Amino acid sequence: MIQEITDASATADAPVADAATALARAYEKAVASHGSAGEPDAVAAVSAAAADMSQVCADSGLDAAG
Repeated sequence: MIQEITDASATADAPVADAATALARAYEKAVASHGSAGEPDAVAAVSAAAADMSQVCADSGLDAAG
């Protein structure tokens, strides 16, 4: 799902694309941290990046799916 968001955001304006990139990086770090002591913080970072992306999209006038 994260890759699809990143791909779809590639043609978006810079703030949306930047937020998608940040989300993808946070997700990659969370996957890499699986089973480690840092996993809870990495998962929290994904949540924070997703919330930021949601706000950036709203600020850009994009509607949420679902």
